[in-house]
Amino acid sequence: MDHKLDYLSKMVFNKNTWKSVLGSHNMRIPEFCSDPLRSEIQHSREFRLTSSYLEEWNLLFGGGSADAIVPYSYYWPWMMEFLMHHLLPSLGLNLRHVLHLRQEAEFVGQYRNGDGVYRNHQRLIDLCPLEKNRVMLVTETIVTNQTECMVFRARDFTIVLDVPQTSLEALCSSKSWNRTSLGFMKNGFRRKKPIFERARDAPGRCTFYCDDDFWLRFGLVSGAVSLTHGYWLISRYFRKQDPFLQGMCTGNLVLYLLMLELGERLKGFEVSFSDKLYFPQQVELRFDDQEFELFDEKNRQVAFGRRKKVL
Repeated sequence: MDHKLDYLSKMVFNKNTWKSVLGSHNMRIPEFCSDPLRSEIQHSREFRLTSSYLEEWNLLFGGGSADAIVPYSYYWPWMMEFLMHHLLPSLGLNLRHVLHLRQEAEFVGQYRNGDGVYRNHQRLIDLCPLEKNRVMLVTETIVTNQTECMVFRARDFTIVLDVPQTSLEALCSSKSWNRTSLGFMKNGFRRKKPIFERARDAPGRCTFYCDDDFWLRFGLVSGAVSLTHGYWLISRYFRKQDPFLQGMCTGNLVLYLLMLELGERLKGFEVSFSDKLYFPQQVELRFDDQEFELFDEKNRQVAFGRRKKVL
């Protein structure tokens, strides 16, 4: 990304970042606004996708032709800015209680091969109460090019744990929020029975090795340098478990395998993060024409999803 050191320093030395990391966890339920341009919690930012930044993403996963523009999360630095500087502080949430579960993406257009300017817009579109004092945040991302044509659109589903009962009651009594179907959560999201639990049942398979600094290299490229994911002591404090890869690191890894290793062209991509992906270890992607599942060395399903291919 342009001005990487400037971006990282603004993330580190911004008071809202520290509020998101060390502040209290007392969820506030905002007023709903149906007009996206007047939404209380939103963020818009122009960014430049340079040839050198495209190459950084290609090298992250081991190379590949720079001519093949895989729609990785090039907008992710500005997603992190939205999360840490706007979304979590505005809702009164602490990062340690927040976990990204799913993304539903559409590749509407194409990124340019070479330097190009884009605009990333993100907003909170829904809050959905769940059982056991949990809430699902539903956010929307739209990336447009200089002619205001849409290139990318996605919905991200992020779960908030340990929501105070008073906040949950306020959300449940609201007539504006809780409008999004969460069908993927039914029947136990994390207990979904794998389709390809036996590797030999998968029509296709490919592997990737996640080394011990993969999380850091992903963070430096994507702008999501998450110490809570990378270091044992910090991870034990924030996540109460060993370090594991960020969800979108896993999601982008799957895109790499499908689009560069296997040569697929995609117009739609849904990925759910069903378990922690610890490192270092080798993972295996098992797939058919529509479904895919990612397994670790212990044959645990760590992610699954579907994609729509360009015909």
